[in-house]
Amino acid sequence: MKRRFPVVSLVIVPLLLAACSKPPAEADTEIPADAAPDNSAISDTTPAANPPPAPYVDDSLLTRHRWSLKEAVDAKGRTIGALLMRPDKPVQLTFVDGRINVHNTCNGLSGMFRRLGDEIRVEALIGTKMQCVEPEVAALDTEMSLRIQGSSRFTAQPGTTQPNNPPKLEWRAENGDILRFVGDMTPEARYGSEGETAFVEVAAYTKPCQPPMATAPQTCLELREVRYDDQGVKTNAGPWRLFYDRIDGFTHEPGIRNVLRVKRYRRDGRPDDGTNIAYVMELSIESETVQEGPPKP
Repeated sequence: MKRRFPVVSLVIVPLLLAACSKPPAEADTEIPADAAPDNSAISDTTPAANPPPAPYVDDSLLTRHRWSLKEAVDAKGRTIGALLMRPDKPVQLTFVDGRINVHNTCNGLSGMFRRLGDEIRVEALIGTKMQCVEPEVAALDTEMSLRIQGSSRFTAQPGTTQPNNPPKLEWRAENGDILRFVGDMTPEARYGSEGETAFVEVAAYTKPCQPPMATAPQTCLELREVRYDDQGVKTNAGPWRLFYDRIDGFTHEPGIRNVLRVKRYRRDGRPDDGTNIAYVMELSIESETVQEGPPKP
């Protein structure tokens, strides 16, 4: 529920000074001392009626970065632990095509937003209805919705190219809570394209491999491409192959088979050995615990 604050209008009524002609005899008449106005209470330094405007934030600063939550405090400066319970997988925000998206909660959340200077107004967030086993993770949907929906204030700083000075976003919710995020460039901004959506199945166990540019043997993921029809039914799968790179945003757990929706981006200036395509995880479609052995055909 939006909290409405009363609007107080300050009406300034100008003094209408009527210039009247005085007879010459009255022009030099002195005003008695006790009738003179008392100006002793008027300060020489009257404060400005309005605070200085917040620095302008270009929309591209918001849209070109994925914002990870690093700090959350309430109006009294106390840490909001419920929002920071997964430091290895922090809550994230992205701004795409007039929508704000909340990631790494129980369900992905999304809603339309509008900017008015340093004010941002977010409509009701909607998301999937997946059930999360851990109560703390399940609660993240409500905790973030309470602080993102409605009318909030924000400031953002672009940062520099130095790794220890990333872009920063400070979000001031309606209830006074303050959320502080750091930005990481989105894949679209990093690779200069919208990318290609694909579905890949990642085998439960890695395999020994010798990447073309590696100087020593190592282990690699094994994956294959999966295709679905318009109704979401799996139609076919390609052959298994060793994957010499990593999938950004995905952490492999031995014994867990996964089907992922990914975005693929071409990396310029790399040899055509498989590492010239960058993979970025968007969503986990399936997860299954399997016994060690060769992957399913």
